[in-house]
Amino acid sequence: MGRGRLVGISEGEKALQSLEGMEPPDIYASRMERGCRYTIFVPNNDRDMPKKPEKLKTSKILSPYTSDEPVLYSWRIGLDNQDDAKVLCRLAKSIPALGLGVDPVAAHGQVAEEPIVQDRLLRYVPDDQGKLLIQVPVTGLLANAKRRHKMFRTRLEDGRYTKPVEITGSRPQGYSTKISKIVLTGFRVNRIEEDGMAPVQKGIIPNSMAPNLIREVERIKDGLVGADNVRRVRTALLPSIGGKHADAMIRRIAFLAPPDMSDAVEKIDGRMINVGANTYQLEALGTDDPVLRTYKQSSRFFAFVTPVKMRQVEGIQAPSILSGMLENETGSAVTYIRINNGAHWDAKNVIGQNGVFAELEFESRVSGPIIVGDGQEQGFGLLAPMAVPDVAYFRILGRSVPVLMALAVGSAMRRAALSKIRRSHALAPTSISGHESDGSPLRRNHDHAFWLPLDANCDGLIDHIAVYMAGGLDHVAKKTLGRITRVYDGSGVNLNVRLVDFFVKRDMKDCTLFGNGTKWVSATPYFMPWHVKKGFGLEAQLKKECKIRKYGNVSIAHHDIKVDGRNIPRTLFVSRYGEREPITKTGETVELEFKKNIRGPIALGFGCHFGLGMFVPALNS
Repeated sequence: MGRGRLVGISEGEKALQSLEGMEPPDIYASRMERGCRYTIFVPNNDRDMPKKPEKLKTSKILSPYTSDEPVLYSWRIGLDNQDDAKVLCRLAKSIPALGLGVDPVAAHGQVAEEPIVQDRLLRYVPDDQGKLLIQVPVTGLLANAKRRHKMFRTRLEDGRYTKPVEITGSRPQGYSTKISKIVLTGFRVNRIEEDGMAPVQKGIIPNSMAPNLIREVERIKDGLVGADNVRRVRTALLPSIGGKHADAMIRRIAFLAPPDMSDAVEKIDGRMINVGANTYQLEALGTDDPVLRTYKQSSRFFAFVTPVKMRQVEGIQAPSILSGMLENETGSAVTYIRINNGAHWDAKNVIGQNGVFAELEFESRVSGPIIVGDGQEQGFGLLAPMAVPDVAYFRILGRSVPVLMALAVGSAMRRAALSKIRRSHALAPTSISGHESDGSPLRRNHDHAFWLPLDANCDGLIDHIAVYMAGGLDHVAKKTLGRITRVYDGSGVNLNVRLVDFFVKRDMKDCTLFGNGTKWVSATPYFMPWHVKKGFGLEAQLKKECKIRKYGNVSIAHHDIKVDGRNIPRTLFVSRYGEREPITKTGETVELEFKKNIRGPIALGFGCHFGLGMFVPALNS
């Protein structure tokens, strides 16, 4: 067994059987990058195929992944398994290749007293709720593999073919890069006033006092959670951010704890702390506290409120190491990171200036709070969601087209963006393409761009185009959209456009599409997205869509679209410019009335991402 008999057969089998009984390992690996897809042709082993040259070979599409970093598997071994572990380390040197056998590798093993930590790599830990499934061995795998090997060697004996049995002895194990959810429990630090003396900067924690304050709070925390759980509960200072008048000064202290420790942390409420000549009282914050709510929000876009400290890191290494730390903490890949000279917020009392500030984007939405790096107990490495624009607003220059061509214009605008992005990116982001990386429709419901043509002055001509992304425009989307100057589809759409600016939708008060109200009417016809069935017609489909979008209960009435006092024909809105054919050729124009105020844009039904099924507030119709 092994190259050059590095290990004897009996001791090698004993070591592999020991591995079957071990708990699944922690895995350290870098974020893989997809390489270029290519096609190879291999012999077709079906002997019943006609003997034609074109049938003798079949194509196989390969989609490799590339990585410049090693992959590390870390098993926890007991004292009785150490000899077997040393044998496995020698066996590892016998592994020549992985995958299809065309990828040569070099492997080695090591028995260490302490877990090996790799800051550059992502750490995947066994988690039954984890989304990444990996096959891990169970007892019996080696015996089944030996049985299959024996059957493979004798498959042609006795003049007939015997198919070898499939190898069994493994099970799917979930893996995650975040072990458990974190509960944020916040407290306001109130300075107790003495008689006749007014405190300086009431409610603000000065930098000079922060270390002593945290030390006292830690002492109380240790007594409540116990020595065994101290490292599971982290302390953080929370600068005031999120509000219109927030000044990033520190008035709150918080604890980041796993759910099973949150009850113990809440007992800190009301405790008195003496720091120097001052006395402070901790007051528990309610769930409606605006600062605490800001840190808890979910988003794809985050920025450091306080600098992150990393040991022995040069400037050029900071982005990659910081990305690995954040991905381990959140479980989501960092798709973009930018190192800054200062905080995103205008922090007048920021903790320290000898760390690294950064703004970053995650692959998917993650929930705060997030805190990484060294010096967390002193307030370093705290992140918060960052507000970003979610609307790109374009003006059409010169010749325009009728509002009847809304679907064609919206589709052409998307194609223009895809054309720009494919020149610099191998794969378009899902937020722009509306498809997963494998080409299938995006499984996150409507979590991608809406390309919405607008008739702002109600003259029957499209004069603006709004590109709206509910989660915010990332740096790739802004760069791509900023380069679009022409929208055309080789037929009826040929428009010159200019980007007005990027906006947050709540600031677009002059655009009716982004209005706010309880009563909305059709700006373009609504085309049903599903086949009509008994009890599932226009009203039922509209109510289902409103429920999916979380608009709540809705009542529906008929409404006519008029331009200059004339009704617009509903059948002409769908044309051959659409990428897909609608189920019905005739749309419906309706009025929707909700129980609560809804902020636009509202676009429903077939083609809603390209200008069909758009609604505006009734007062602006």
